[in-house]
Parts: sequence; structure tokens; C-alpha cells
Amino acid sequence: MTAGYISAEVYSALKPKTHFSELNINDCLYYSYDIISEIKGLYEDEMIYNALCGIEQMENCLFNNDNRPYILLESTLSSAEIKVKEFISRVGSKYFLLDYVFSSKKYLLTRAYITDDNIYAITQFVEEYENAFIKLYSGGEELSNTINNESMSYNDEYDTNVNAQAAIAGENSVSYMETEPNIRRTIVPIDDNAVSLNNTIYKKFVVVLSKLTDEEFEPFKIFLDCQLSKVPVRTKNGIGSIDCQEFYVNYLFADDEKLLRIRNFGRKSVHDFNQIRSVLINHVVNTLGNFENTSETIQKVVDAVSEEVQKIESEKKSTLKDIIGDTQYTMLGHALHELTSELSVRASNGINNYHGDFIEDFVHKDKDIKSLKNIGRKTEEEIVSVIIKLKELASEAMSAGEISPEELQLMQYQMSYANCWDDFAYQYLNDKGHLPMFHIVENWLKGQKGREWRMLNSCCSIFGNNEKKSLDELAEENNLSRERCRQLCVKAIKLLHTIDSTELESSTINYSKIISNKNEWGYISDAISDKNLLELSTIKSHVDEENCNLSLEFCFLILSIVFEAEYAVVGRELISLPTRAKQKWSNTYLVKREYAEAFCFNDLPELIDETEENLTEDIEVGAEQLAIDTFFMAWNDFDSDKVSAVSDILSHILIQEFGKIPNDCFQFTLEGKKVVNATDIIYGILHENGNPMNIDDMFTKLEEVCPNRYKSSYSIKTLIMNDPRICMVGTANLVALLEWNHVKVGSIRDIIAQYLSKFDEPQQVADIVAYVQQFRDSSENSIRSTMGSGDQFVQFNGGLYGLKDKTYAAWYGIPEKRRSFALRVNDMESFLRDNMHFPFNNSSDSHEDSLYNWWRRVLTSDDLSEEQQEEIKRIQEQYKEYPTTRRDNEWNELYRKFKLFLQNYGRKPNGVNSHEKILRRWFEKSMFDFSEGNLSSSQEKMYIELCKLL
Repeated sequence: MTAGYISAEVYSALKPKTHFSELNINDCLYYSYDIISEIKGLYEDEMIYNALCGIEQMENCLFNNDNRPYILLESTLSSAEIKVKEFISRVGSKYFLLDYVFSSKKYLLTRAYITDDNIYAITQFVEEYENAFIKLYSGGEELSNTINNESMSYNDEYDTNVNAQAAIAGENSVSYMETEPNIRRTIVPIDDNAVSLNNTIYKKFVVVLSKLTDEEFEPFKIFLDCQLSKVPVRTKNGIGSIDCQEFYVNYLFADDEKLLRIRNFGRKSVHDFNQIRSVLINHVVNTLGNFENTSETIQKVVDAVSEEVQKIESEKKSTLKDIIGDTQYTMLGHALHELTSELSVRASNGINNYHGDFIEDFVHKDKDIKSLKNIGRKTEEEIVSVIIKLKELASEAMSAGEISPEELQLMQYQMSYANCWDDFAYQYLNDKGHLPMFHIVENWLKGQKGREWRMLNSCCSIFGNNEKKSLDELAEENNLSRERCRQLCVKAIKLLHTIDSTELESSTINYSKIISNKNEWGYISDAISDKNLLELSTIKSHVDEENCNLSLEFCFLILSIVFEAEYAVVGRELISLPTRAKQKWSNTYLVKREYAEAFCFNDLPELIDETEENLTEDIEVGAEQLAIDTFFMAWNDFDSDKVSAVSDILSHILIQEFGKIPNDCFQFTLEGKKVVNATDIIYGILHENGNPMNIDDMFTKLEEVCPNRYKSSYSIKTLIMNDPRICMVGTANLVALLEWNHVKVGSIRDIIAQYLSKFDEPQQVADIVAYVQQFRDSSENSIRSTMGSGDQFVQFNGGLYGLKDKTYAAWYGIPEKRRSFALRVNDMESFLRDNMHFPFNNSSDSHEDSLYNWWRRVLTSDDLSEEQQEEIKRIQEQYKEYPTTRRDNEWNELYRKFKLFLQNYGRKPNGVNSHEKILRRWFEKSMFDFSEGNLSSSQEKMYIELCKLL
């Protein structure tokens, strides 16, 4: 759209207006002063206006398959110079028509493939084509008879004024650049750096210069040409490459760094120009400052501009916060936060990483956006759109004046809750003085479009009127597996049960933000502050009052999260997937946390069942007695001060959950569910007595409780033998409890079996006799006779006894001599595995010395059986790598240390310390022994392995 006629700042501001015809100067009043001035210039300069109309007409043709511009180009090219034809063949016809035709002639100098050699020919050709295009589409006679399409007029498309139409369609028109001399040309855009810090006093003159017509500016142009005759040609050509009026506006009062941006303008040219700069500035000041020598028009402009500049400068000296007030400025900050959240990451970081006051610097003081770090062209456009929106809000704030804290609060609510805010929330806030938080949560949930939310609403009680569906039905509806549906629902349920810290950091409204804002839930906190127990009915009035369609169960879940620090959940889990498992609880309660932590209310179902299962008859008991006595095990931290409150909560739960209605004395009935039988009576009699009883005495006691139920003591002996808690002791018909530790039940044979079952090896007869005599008055011969009879015990060599059904080590079943050899072999292998060498003589360890002597003896013995000889050979073969002398063992030890050093440090020891010296010397000696063949075969293998590591 710009085609070189407007600056980048104006382009960014007008980018949303994709067509020039959409521009309305009244919609641009919230832009900065410089942008507004430049936009006004588009309307005031007829040549630019018509050129932009031509650009849009060209785009309309090319993007609607109108081939006439291409046919016109071919016709015009037939008589063009070779330079022009080569140029168009390089850039392409479509690119030429869109980017070169109707563009600013000054803009052409910066385009691709334009050189000093072809610039003149191309400029002439572009003007020729533009005039032909205007004539073609303004209703004039067509150049050839090949185009028969209905012509289009700028008037039809853009509603231009009569003068514009005459300039475009006039028969004698040679170029659209020819305009009437008294028509104002474009207002020259003023760059941000047009005035240096040293020349700020000249700012009003720059503004006046930018608004002069061609006729009014002519004296300055003549004076400049006169002065340029005094400078070198290169300096003159550099200045001449820029439009004269633009040079006066954007370069004359700028600093030297900006002059260096002029094409072919170096330090020498800047120095030469500075020789005449002061003369040019004085001429401007004298001409525009002496109102007697200026036209009345210029004087009016100067007066108007002076007032406008003074007003702007006055505003710039005051901060925006001073102008609009703290409240409005705070709202701008909220607006910036919301607008930033909608930007790309790079644009958002560009704003957030700015260390100053972004609103003050860029919205109020129009700071150059390029001062922001790490932003590109696209990012710059995003940030400019934010600045424009903030300027609009700031302008509204200036006209609105200071707002009240109540109005500010309302605006903050609207911005914070965004699409969760509606008319009902506004009206409710006005009536009640607080927000309808359940209603806001409902609005947020309605805005969730994810598949998991839709499924969750179908299978759980989120909304009060929804029809529940099973996972199988959901799977069929959504063409998913049942397990996948379950996973999606579990994911959504997890989100409802927790406050996500990442969501709290988000700039948009979300579930975690709503329920974590405890201040807004204060009205609920006030309503429940005196309640120790909450249930669904507690919040029903609030939900109905807020016109909320959420289920009471879900609202209760919200309360459990909001007031998690004050209340604990007791009972059934809130908002969960349906399950076939039997639920222990039917309802859910919120209990004051101090009481829920002192008394475990969640264990009540098990405690009631356990208590009633142990009762043989119904009992009636008060709530306090239940809390203190019956359910005392449920106390985590007993506190007598909390008994009364816990009893009240317990009473309410017993009534609502377990249907236990108290009597007139407010006592609850616990039902006895236990069926009493004879063995329970016998167990109770024994438990009370504490010692074994004769079976006849037991029969007498049982007759007292259950008369005429059993005929004799023999009849209850069968009951006792079938009860796992009771047993007969010895041969004296004694009855005892198995749980007693001070009584050994069963016969002597049973006691011996119990003793032997504790050990993995057979035991000596003397030890067995001593153990049995602790519990039975029996002689050693009687005990030996018991072990020797029957098939329960087995005798080994050496007076050892064991259980026949138990497996013992093989050597217990062989003669003493052979068993001694097997034990020695076992000790030898254990020593080899632990020490990694054969036993040495003269060892300080007597066990090692004994093994050494045994090993030397068996190696030279001729009395070994074939089996024993094979065992000796096996040990020699299996442990042949193990050293047999202290010298070999020392060599192996150093080998292991040297290898470990290489693995840890990746180098050979260098002899820096004593430890490394020892390893280094050992390796050097091993190297020598290897070369001399003095190492054993196993040592040679280990040495080669070290060399590979090196």
C-alpha cells in the first residue's frame, strides 16, 4: 500500500486497512501527531491520492484475472529501449506492475536492478505506462482494438473528487505528476530523528516546512541550489538524490549520523555540508520567523503549529500518569497485560523484557520502537498494534477524567474474567456487593470445547440437568475405545481436583485462577465460618441464588479446594468415574480440619462394622461415649476439649450416613451381629482363667452357661479339637489356648517336633531333652524312647536327631570321616571366594593356617577315595588362577590396583606420590619379567590385558 509514499510507522498503523478506500481520517485521531500529519498528507496531495488509487486498481485487475494490464504492457514495451526490456525481463511482468508502476519515483532509486545507467529510461517508461493505464481505465479511448472489456473508472471504485478525475482522465494529460501549481503537495512525513538534541528549538520550523506547498517552498529550493554551488560535486549529488523539501524537513536539522545514511554521502561530504548548514538554517529562521516577509498562509500555519507544538511539548513534559490519574493508568497496565498475552512469544518478550515504563515511553513519549531488543519486522508490527490500541485507550481516559474506585473495580473484573463475565454477573455484583463465583465457574466450563470436557460432562455430575452415560456409550459415540474414554475423563477429573501452578502464571482466565482467588469466595467463607460440618445442602441456597446450573456435588468439590486449609473431605470421593465396587460411603462431608485431623472420621464404616460384629446383643450408647470409648482407636490426637465438637459431628454422620436414629436419651443403637457358640464360651472361660484347665472342669463351667447342651466332657473334646484357637495339652486332658506363650501345647512328641523345626541342622539329644523338660515332667530315657519310636524323627551319626520330613545337608547322612572331608572342602571354597588366594602357612589367622596344613596333607595323601580325589582336582582346576604364594598374591593385588588406577584416571601412574611410585615400579618390573619370560601364564594374560587398556 505504501509504494514509497509513507513511512514505516504509518504503514504499520494503516496495515489493517487493506484498501485505501477504507481510510477515514476520523478513525486515525488516536495515532501520534506525526502519524496523523502524514495521513492527512495522503488526502491533501492529489498526486499521491491518485497514485494510490492506481495501485489498488492495478491489484484489483491482477488478482481478478483481468489481463488488460499485461496486454497494455506488451504494447508499450514494443517501442521501449533495450535497457527497459532487459530490466522487465529480469524482474518479471507481474512484479513490475505491482511494485514499480505508480510507485514514488524517489522510491525507484532503492529498488532491485535499478542503476544509474537505466534509471532515466525506466522512469520515462513507467510514466508512459501509467498515463496509458489511466487512460485505459478512466473511460478514454483504448490504445488498441484487442481490448474489448468494459472499462472501469476510478470514480466507480473510489469516489474521487472532480479535480482528481480531471487530472487522471484529461485528454492532454501527459503524466499524473503534472498538477496545478496552487495545489498543496503531500505533507512530508517527519522522522523521529529529524531534529537533533542540539536543534530542538527549531522543531516548529520543521513542522512548518513539512506543510508548505510547492509554491511556498520554492524560495527555499532556489536558496539551496545557490548554496550547493559552493560544495563539491559529490556532496551536491548526494543532497540532490533526496527530495528538496524532504531534505529540509528530515536532514537539515538532524545530527551528522543521519546524514551518513544519504547515498554516497561519507564523512567528507558531511564536513563539506556543515560549511553551509548554518547559512541554510539562518535562512529558514529568518524567512519563517519574519512574518512581515511571509505570506498570510505561512503566518497562520506558524501560529497554529506553534500552539500545537507547545501543547504537545507540555504534554510530553508531564507523565501520562499525571495527566490521566493513577486509576486510569492502572487500567492501561491491565490492558497492556491482556494485549501482550495475545502476541507471539517474541513480541511478548520484547515488551516484557523492556526495563523502563513501556506505556510512558512508547505510548506517551513516542519512543522509537526499534529501541526494543530482539524484535524483527513482523514483531515490530505486532507491538505497534498494541501501542496504537493503548493510545486509543489513553485518549479515552483523557476525555473521561478520573474514575471512582468502584468503577475501577468493575473494569478490573471485566478484564480479569473476560468471557466469563456477563450481564448477570454485573447485576449480581451491583445487588450483592460480591461476584457470583459459582456462576463464573459455570461460564468458564461452558467455554471449554475439548473432547475430554464434553465426555466428563456426560459421565459425571458436572451440570445439574445432564443425563449420565456409561463409558461404553461414550466410546461408541466418539468412535474410541472404552479405555481411551476413561483416560480422557480421568485427565479432566484431575484438572478439576487440583490447582495447577502453571495455570496461575497464565495471563488468561482459567479454572485454577478462579478457584484460587480466595478473596472473591469470601462471601461463602462468611456463611460457613461457624459450621464444623458442611454437606451438600449447605450451599444449595447460594447455588440457586447465583442462577447456577452446576450440580451441588461439583459445587461442593469447588468448596473443598477453595477451603482446603480449613476443611477436610470425609466420605465418598467427589466427581469420580462410576465404579462397580461397593462404596463404603453414600454422602460427602466437609469437616473442620482441626477435628478431622484429631479424629479419623473416614474409618467410621469399618469401626461400626467391627464393633457390631463383636457384639452378641444390641447396645445403646451416647455419641460422647462412642467417641471416647467405643471408637477411641479412631483418635489420632486425643483432646478432651474437642470431644464435644467431635461428638456432634459423629452424631450427624451416624444419622445421615448410617441411618441410626437416636432414642429419647439421644443414644444410638449398635446391633449385635455375633452368633455365640460353645467354643466361644470355652475360649472366654480359658481367657479369663489364664491357665490350662482339666476337660472335666471345663465341662462343668460350660454346663453353667449352657445347661443340658452337652452330655459329657468327651462330647466337648471334639469341639475343642476343631477350633484353631484351643488345643489339648499333654496326656492329662488339659485344655489351653494356642496363643499362650507360657504353655507348650500338645504331647512330648509335638514339643520335640516344634523344637527341631526351628533349626536347619540336626540337634544333639542333650539339647532336645533339656528343652522338653522345661515344659513336661519326663525322664531322658522316656524322651529318647519317644524320638526312637514312630517315623517322625531320624537319627544321624554323632548323637544327632532331626525331622524325617526335613532336608538336611548331605554330609549329615555320611560317615563321620567322610563328613569331615566334605566340611573341609566347603571351608576351603569359602576361603578361596573370600580371599582370592589359597591359604598361606604361618598365618596370623588360625583358620587359614589350619586350612593350609589340611590342603598340603590331602595333596600328598594316598588314602583318599576316588570321589575325594576328584573333588581335589576340581578345586585345583576351578581356582587355578588364584595365587598359592604370598609373592604371587602380592603381584595380583598390585595388578588390581594398577588396573583400577587406569580406569579411574585414564593414565599411568607418574610417580608423583608414594602410592603412584609403588604402582609405577611394579609395572616396570612386570614389563621386564614379561620380556624375560619370568611371569606365569596367568600373570602374562593379566599383563597383556593391562597393555590393551593402555
